[in-house]
Amino acid sequence: MKQYYYLICSLPFIKEEEAPSINSGEFRRLCQEQVSDKDLQLLDAVSLVAIKANPFPADSTAYQWLDLEKNLRKRMADYRAARKSEKTSRAMPKAGDVSDIDRGIQEAYAKPNPAEREKYLDSIRWHWLDELEFGHYFDVNKLFIYKLRLLIHEKWLSRKNEQGYQNFDRIVAAINDRSQSAEEIKTEEN
Repeated sequence: MKQYYYLICSLPFIKEEEAPSINSGEFRRLCQEQVSDKDLQLLDAVSLVAIKANPFPADSTAYQWLDLEKNLRKRMADYRAARKSEKTSRAMPKAGDVSDIDRGIQEAYAKPNPAEREKYLDSIRWHWLDELEFGHYFDVNKLFIYKLRLLIHEKWLSRKNEQGYQNFDRIVAAINDRSQSAEEIKTEEN
């Protein structure tokens, strides 16, 4: 496996709680100058979103990441379904059967709002990246992990509080309009 000593040593360190000094576009430009075409193609395919067709070698960190992400999303769906209805065939895990993922999901869903919940889930993902990184110091797998860290940061940097509040107000207004329409129909029927 090709090693990228100079490139990896020249990349700024990324911390979970601080905005990085580089973005994914700048990172790609650096990689384009020093990474093989094959590795660059794989690096371009790295994404936070689980995809059906996994283009990565089975022993790569990107492949493992996608497996973890698919499993997390499936377990979240199971958890939400079990919480929504006790009649579902998807039962909540028993206390002794709770995995680290299930425990993390339960802790995330205990958060009071969706943004805090998503931040907690991204913290779990960050921890996974720490684990996947072990043993990969100068190879393409380190670059996969670096890009995933950048993508997590960029997801949060692209979110604007003001836009979120506007979206929330718009949704509440639409719900209120529907409620008022339903009330008017009931009044007309009586």
